[in-house]
Amino acid sequence: IMLFRRLERAALKTPVDFLVVGAQKAGTTSFRHYLQQHPQIGLHAESEPHFFDDESLFRHGPPDFAAYHKRFPPPRDGLKRGEVTPIYMYWEPAIERIRAYNPDIRMIAILRNPIERAYSHWAMESIRSSESLSFYDALLAERTRPKNYSRERRVHFYVERGRYCQQIRRIWQFFDRSQWLVLRSEDLGHDPAGVLKKVCEFLEIDADACPHIEPIRLHKGSYIEPMDERSADYLRSVFEEEILELERLLGWDLAAWLT
Repeated sequence: IMLFRRLERAALKTPVDFLVVGAQKAGTTSFRHYLQQHPQIGLHAESEPHFFDDESLFRHGPPDFAAYHKRFPPPRDGLKRGEVTPIYMYWEPAIERIRAYNPDIRMIAILRNPIERAYSHWAMESIRSSESLSFYDALLAERTRPKNYSRERRVHFYVERGRYCQQIRRIWQFFDRSQWLVLRSEDLGHDPAGVLKKVCEFLEIDADACPHIEPIRLHKGSYIEPMDERSADYLRSVFEEEILELERLLGWDLAAWLT
């Protein structure tokens, strides 16, 4: 409660309207590109500001919201300001901070098959030389890696980041479900114009004001080889119950995610 009060006093009168909060490796870079095409959407200057998950900013009280807001276009009638930081949905303290900052904010998430997401995540970290283990060994090692809020958790938690149900439920603890839009990465890849129309309806902006959207793939993963069958079998066993629960939670048919 005290956190809420401190942040509410610190926030400016024109807070950000929406956040794209996840998931990592689900197409959020391409999604940000599409959002930029709309004249009624004003995005933060950085592709991923990492404001609400920056532990150093919140260590000694409210952070500098003025510095955060300075990187957005100036507020004006009809403009919806937002930013894209995929870790927010996963980083537990971020959701409470967001609620304290603006209880009326709207949030968007894009979900990808967690099995594919895990492999894409590992491949990215391997290319960056942040991961030296094979994919299968990295999956097993995750079970003993520390879960504190450190760089380790940001980089190496390939399975845990794909446990969407607990992340969604945490958001629903702090926000009404009407403030939450969840999309599929498959739809973003096949029909970005249709996805953007849903976003316009959700943000209450003009869906016809956006120019024609052409599909684009930004930051597409570059894999040396496809996922090995041993890792795929392991992840199917790990995520089977998670995916079935997500079907019940969202009313989606996700059978393809397990085949």
